[in-house]
Amino acid sequence: SLESPSKPGVYDVILSAELGDYASKETVPLPVRLPQGLTSESGSGVVDAAVKKQVVAIPSDWQNGTIRGEIAFSASPVVTYGNALDYLIDYPYGCLEQTTSKSFPMLAVPRLAALAKNGKFDEQSLKTFINAGIQRLLTMQRHNGSFAMWPGGNSTYTWGSIFAAHFLTEAKHAGYDIPEDRMKALHNWLQDVVDDDDDDNDDHASVYARRCYAAFALSLAGKAGRSSVGAVRLDRPQI
Repeated sequence: SLESPSKPGVYDVILSAELGDYASKETVPLPVRLPQGLTSESGSGVVDAAVKKQVVAIPSDWQNGTIRGEIAFSASPVVTYGNALDYLIDYPYGCLEQTTSKSFPMLAVPRLAALAKNGKFDEQSLKTFINAGIQRLLTMQRHNGSFAMWPGGNSTYTWGSIFAAHFLTEAKHAGYDIPEDRMKALHNWLQDVVDDDDDDNDDHASVYARRCYAAFALSLAGKAGRSSVGAVRLDRPQI
């Protein structure tokens, strides 16, 4: 039996065997991890100019050798956004909605992201991050132009597809390269959503809301027709 060390890390396990005059020994590196996920804590505050000494509390009940800390100082309150961006960027899942949610803020506020990350997230890494998000979304696009929840999915996630369309349109305006045939298929699907006033199993307010959002996404792309947008507007009193 093996007894795990108290601290995480990579440890050498030495295996040896003897049989008569023959002996063999082998060293195998074995990674040791904690029996739980990583935990992070963050905080922010203001230091008065007259204060000469500021005490920062560090957790004392955590596993020895596992604590890693970082302190950032700035004259701008934007620095407090750094932890939120860390959480957003490092979020481990990649469905349609989560991929869009991770990429969209980086597109909207690249300077804010760079400032909040204290210079560690430069312009090129932001572009790489956004391009990776775009490519990830395109793996979820279906034959009808809409998007599935995950790559290779067979059913449309309607609200997520409109959200992704909104992001992709803004990304294209910002100069990111998105294949025209993909955008055309997406615009055609959005138009179908705008024109579809069949409530099916959804309440009218929900259907109307997604039609409005689809019309908004089309308008951003310059593809919204007056007649279809007008039809959506006429349906408003029915809510």
